[in-house]
Amino acid sequence: MKRSLTFKSVLATTSLVSLFAFAFVNIRADSTLTPVYSKMEMTQNQVETEEDADSRKIPVPDVSVIGRVWDIAQRLLDKAN
Repeated sequence: MKRSLTFKSVLATTSLVSLFAFAFVNIRADSTLTPVYSKMEMTQNQVETEEDADSRKIPVPDVSVIGRVWDIAQRLLDKAN
């Protein structure tokens, strides 16, 4: 007499295979784990001094708001005359 596969037996078999695969991968990973980065290879951020920070800033042209307004006012007066 042939026995048919039931849903419970398929589910139990799939669960066991999954459990063994999970255990195999984790045990294998723990045994072959090598440090990826050594202490010498790790880079650390350096603290910037104020002189270094000031030299990296983009220079801003020395144009004041009052000078710009004065220039626009002169142009308007020239066009009005």
